[in-house]
Amino acid sequence: MRTVGLSHLALNTADLDRFRRFYEGLLGLRVGVVLRMGHPPYLRHATFHIDDMVVLHVFEVPGYDPQAMGIGTGMGERGRIDHFGFMVRDEVELRTVADRLRAAGATDGEIRRVGPVLSVHVTDPDGLEVEINCPDLTFELVDGAGEEIEEIGLPDWLERVRHAVLVAPTSPS
Repeated sequence: MRTVGLSHLALNTADLDRFRRFYEGLLGLRVGVVLRMGHPPYLRHATFHIDDMVVLHVFEVPGYDPQAMGIGTGMGERGRIDHFGFMVRDEVELRTVADRLRAAGATDGEIRRVGPVLSVHVTDPDGLEVEINCPDLTFELVDGAGEEIEEIGLPDWLERVRHAVLVAPTSPS
């Protein structure tokens, strides 16, 4: 598998608006889109663009309280990111890696449509979920397609996802 980079880091927060004030207001990340799932658990979520390829994908989880859950604040005690995703160039490469990971027992190998990407969900040896993604060039976001659009921050957010692999440098084989 040749990744073209990290596609996203998925984070949880109890308050998406508070998260946004910090990361958008203070650190200058740009909100791509704010959505609400059209299916249980009906979470609000948003993308925050770090660059043309990498985003923070942040989920508002009611009652999320890392410290009450026993997650500390010191190095090695902070818990882990919910999941992260790598990006590959296209569906052919995604199918190749899915077959290899299925043979190793790390995935069922099913390629899922997840928003604007095709995705294979993988479990690493420590139990962390990882996604291997490629752009889904057929994706069209419209209300009623499983997500409610609350806000579009970057009018070209979908094009950024679709074309991220075109601008990414090729990683070594």
